[in-house]
Amino acid sequence: MSAIPDPANPMPDPVARPDNFESFRDAAVAVRETPLREACEDVVHLLHREELLPSVPAGRPDTGPSHVFEAEEADFEDLSTDLVDARDQHVQSPGVAKLLPVLLAAPGYPLETVWINTNIPATVSQLCSDIKATGSGLLAEIGDTLTPTHPQLEIGLASFVVTPPWFPEANLATILIDARAVQGSVFAVVLSYPTCLDEIRRAVGFLSVAAHEVYAAGDSDPLPSGRPIPLQSGVLVKLLPPDRTPLWASPPAFALWHPYTWPAGASIPPKGYGLRALLLHHSGKYILDNFSDDDWANLNNVARLVGAPLAELSVEPAGQDDLYPYVYHGPSQSVLMSISYASIKGISSVISSCSICSSRPPMVGILLCVEVSGEARDMTLCMGKF
Repeated sequence: MSAIPDPANPMPDPVARPDNFESFRDAAVAVRETPLREACEDVVHLLHREELLPSVPAGRPDTGPSHVFEAEEADFEDLSTDLVDARDQHVQSPGVAKLLPVLLAAPGYPLETVWINTNIPATVSQLCSDIKATGSGLLAEIGDTLTPTHPQLEIGLASFVVTPPWFPEANLATILIDARAVQGSVFAVVLSYPTCLDEIRRAVGFLSVAAHEVYAAGDSDPLPSGRPIPLQSGVLVKLLPPDRTPLWASPPAFALWHPYTWPAGASIPPKGYGLRALLLHHSGKYILDNFSDDDWANLNNVARLVGAPLAELSVEPAGQDDLYPYVYHGPSQSVLMSISYASIKGISSVISSCSICSSRPPMVGILLCVEVSGEARDMTLCMGKF
């Protein structure tokens, strides 16, 4: 008995069932793949936060929760567009106002101190521009090549060396010598590049001062002897007694970024151009830093310096006319000393009366020592024998 078909409720067509199943499967796959596609788009979106939100594809189904999530994410992105990475940005605020002392040193010239008003943090190039704007006479006479010392001379004191612009082409370097622990002065010397420990000691002139070691550029070990040392312009060299640990200040680039590295009352070294004498003794060369017009004080200071009895020392005034052609005619003072036999009249300074250290050595020729920079750079000339 066959069923009578009902026109109001027709039976499903057997041929159409596979089509309905395929459409259901496609819809299920589309629903399952939509969150995965959205997750991938979210990852790409987070990796490129600076870009705008990607537009929704035309054929993409619009589901309720996904649409709400994208709207909230879009609002979050709008609020975070002003966020930046502080590690890649300079400070936009004015910073801390500081009055910085800046020490300028040049070979053969007195030390010069200028005061710069700046805001910390700052840069080395900005500080150099401020120094040049002061119109320092040292820059006008030598050149405007400023090199910051590495490290600084003191905490709270910026230090620079001033050199002519042609020094690098001539393989010359200017370094800052901190000899306050040995002789009490700070000055600049010219060295060849590369240099060696013997050249540094000859340029400094402290061959016979109290025993000392030479340190450079923040190193905790003394400079070795007998090997080339590549010291560039601006390197700070310290002379310390043996078995001392050097204390170094911070580099200028670091110090200009931190206000606490600029305390008030920094120790500024003097110009170091009080009258001083370069002495030649049979035991070596000495520098009398505290020379004055008191002969008795000069004798005692010389005796302590050379380690000789006071009875073996003699002081005689200088003959200026004989030594004037050998004096360095420059902006700095020059002091001439010689060692001679006691019966020979001594020769001394052309600036003022100075002392001659003689402890009755064997008969030797007169040695003329010219201090060309006022800061213990000297050259010794043999003038002849008697």
